[in-house]
Amino acid sequence: MKAPRFENVRTSIPASYFQDDEVFAREQRLLMQQTWQFFCLKSDLLADQDFVAQTVGGIPVVVQNFKGRLVAMHNVCSHRYSPIQKACSGNRPLSCPYHGWKFGENGQPIGIPHNLEFYPIAREDKPQFALKLFQVETCGNLVFVLIEGERSLREQLGEWYDLVSRIGGALDDIYFTTALASECNWKFVVHNAFDDIHAEFVHPSSSLDTSVYTGSKWKFHPFIAGAEDPASDYSKRHAQLNVSMDRSTVERNATQWESSFPDRSFQFDDYLHLFLFPNLIITSVQGFWYNIVRYKPISATQSEMTNWLIPARSTTNRSKVTPELLYRLALGSMQIFSEDVQAVEGAQAGIGSVSRPGVLGRREDKIAAFENAYMDVMTSGRINAG
Repeated sequence: MKAPRFENVRTSIPASYFQDDEVFAREQRLLMQQTWQFFCLKSDLLADQDFVAQTVGGIPVVVQNFKGRLVAMHNVCSHRYSPIQKACSGNRPLSCPYHGWKFGENGQPIGIPHNLEFYPIAREDKPQFALKLFQVETCGNLVFVLIEGERSLREQLGEWYDLVSRIGGALDDIYFTTALASECNWKFVVHNAFDDIHAEFVHPSSSLDTSVYTGSKWKFHPFIAGAEDPASDYSKRHAQLNVSMDRSTVERNATQWESSFPDRSFQFDDYLHLFLFPNLIITSVQGFWYNIVRYKPISATQSEMTNWLIPARSTTNRSKVTPELLYRLALGSMQIFSEDVQAVEGAQAGIGSVSRPGVLGRREDKIAAFENAYMDVMTSGRINAG
């Protein structure tokens, strides 16, 4: 009996969407500012006055520890627009380095040098100079920030919330992070993350060996043509892939890694690939360590791929993970990412000269799913339908 014929589908994102500045600005507003974005690890913010600063959807944000309470604020001084925390992370009060204005956990100024002589600003007037506050939530060792909207993190993650919580709780406090700039639109690197066909061509050095995989199963609500449209539920844009490995590989991994990652709280016998729409991927081999990869748009034709490589937390504090081991694992990941970036930068160069859609085959159906979910938001102007 012949296998049923798979009807090829065309890419649904227009070529111009990979290079247009107005589209990029709309993405920042609709997708990045109105969705919970992974920000950092809670272990970066353990002590009073610890902070992490970066942009979310183009908005400068600082998350600061105020005696154990994490607060997310606009990282721009209300006096004369200076960044308040200029470093990416550190430990210092929320005090502007330009004129010394100091802010408290409610965002209001709590110290204005020479206030009476220069301004003056009365106590009852200080709320009008408060920094804008943003929502912040933690999920185990994961910290997320929301710029606009009322949706909780649980609502956004939906049925994946428990899995993300379990992963967050399984993460150690140490990690190795790397950031890789790429001259391509962020959607290209997301496409690549769903693409298993390229491995044999882009990674010829066997840096990504897929021969040990024996099967895979997606837990995904399809957006491909003809499927029921679940656009009213944001959480149905996420996807989970579990890739089974042959028994000898599972046992070999256990022999190789159990001594370094003993007594981990979350153990499984496959390769986990979790995609959280629109731009976050979490992967793990049997729960030994986790790669958290965020694809951050920088401009219409530039993106930043940041990878956090985090070992599993030992439930008995017997972890034997060393910086050298983390570095070695991270080098392997970065080799793969570097090869991927070279490939997608080529696609970015090519798309500028075409207007026709691309072709997606049977094993590229998840790219079609991502594109349809993306276009649903971009054309409706809403995160959820209705």
